[in-house]
Amino acid sequence: MSNRTTKQSMVFAGFVAAGVLMVFAYQAGAQRGTRARPTAVATVNLTKVLEGLEERAAAERDLEAMQLEFKKQDEARMAEIDEMEATLEDIIDAQAKLKKRDDIDLKTLEFLSWRRVKAEQLDVEMALLLQDLYRKIATSIDEQGKANGYDLVLVDDSSSDFSYNPDARVSREIQVRQQIVSRRMLWGAEEIDMTEDLIVRMNNAFQSGSMATGNGQSP
Repeated sequence: MSNRTTKQSMVFAGFVAAGVLMVFAYQAGAQRGTRARPTAVATVNLTKVLEGLEERAAAERDLEAMQLEFKKQDEARMAEIDEMEATLEDIIDAQAKLKKRDDIDLKTLEFLSWRRVKAEQLDVEMALLLQDLYRKIATSIDEQGKANGYDLVLVDDSSSDFSYNPDARVSREIQVRQQIVSRRMLWGAEEIDMTEDLIVRMNNAFQSGSMATGNGQSP
């Protein structure tokens, strides 16, 4: 191969290498240009939100009134059974006494069944209340998050407080360990906390009876 041909080949190879470098440089620049912006994050303490909602307080007052009514009925039914027990001693006829005993037993079974139904009803009502409140909280967070330009809202459970159940089958040490490892957040700056703003937003909506929180009225 002549020197001229060799020089031409070297020049061509140089052009190719330069072109490859330009392509790589363009791709790198494009990747830098399309890199995602920093994520805007906010935090919410759900426990504080629930404690601060006027709608929750109003609903719990309704449940307390329902529970009080159940208690009155419970006491009335118990008094009726006690009265039947008291009259049983005055019956002399054995057959009549046996029939009265059967009536008392039947009344007691009906009472216990009624009590279980009422306890389950209260439990269902409380569960529905919490589910409804959670959905409304989630909706309000979605609206407030979008309005403030947040990309992500995290649950703030970074409190250093721990709770214990003395009746639990596991020791307090294990209870603390379980609470520690279940924590989703360790720390967050106060500036990104939207808890108080969320409480104010939801209470204002509740007082105005808006669709966001149902047709409740201010307590």
